[in-house]
Amino acid sequence: MLVGGLSSEPGLLDEALCGPDANEWQTALEYKINQLEIFGTWVVEDLPKGHMPIPCSEVLKIKRGPNREIQSYQVQIVAGGHRQVEGVNYSKTFSAAAKMPTIRPILTNATQQDWDIEHIDVKSAYLNAPLKEMVYMKAPHGVLKSEQKGKVLRLLKGIWVEASRERMVPRDEQRFYERTWI
Repeated sequence: MLVGGLSSEPGLLDEALCGPDANEWQTALEYKINQLEIFGTWVVEDLPKGHMPIPCSEVLKIKRGPNREIQSYQVQIVAGGHRQVEGVNYSKTFSAAAKMPTIRPILTNATQQDWDIEHIDVKSAYLNAPLKEMVYMKAPHGVLKSEQKGKVLRLLKGIWVEASRERMVPRDEQRFYERTWI
């Protein structure tokens, strides 16, 4: 429990779905799964022999407003990247996040030099890029229908990876990101 009676995010999805805000968490989970399916992030398949699916988990977040009122419940599906083997499940990892202490000196220099500054939304392109590797993931809660029991998800597009919230980058995109990022 946080100061002032505000509860923190539940640690596990099962905990959230049994708690007082179960309906809100269920709605957030359904929304996230629907979005990933709309973007064609995965297909449901039988696991081929010789392959091991990586686990997945859900990261739960309550977004609050300036007065600490709840604005929304958010669920992020993340793959358990700690089970991957370089060259087998992925070829390279890359993090698209930069912290403000890194960005400030660049912006200061750009202002002093009167450079034009452009902003692009790399996050969406980065996460929704197609994968070349065959990566199989255990299905998160609520994805498989009863007739699909025992199946796994083959990832077609990038998804957050649990170990450090990095994403697998397809080989043909590596040169773009290496040239784009400072």
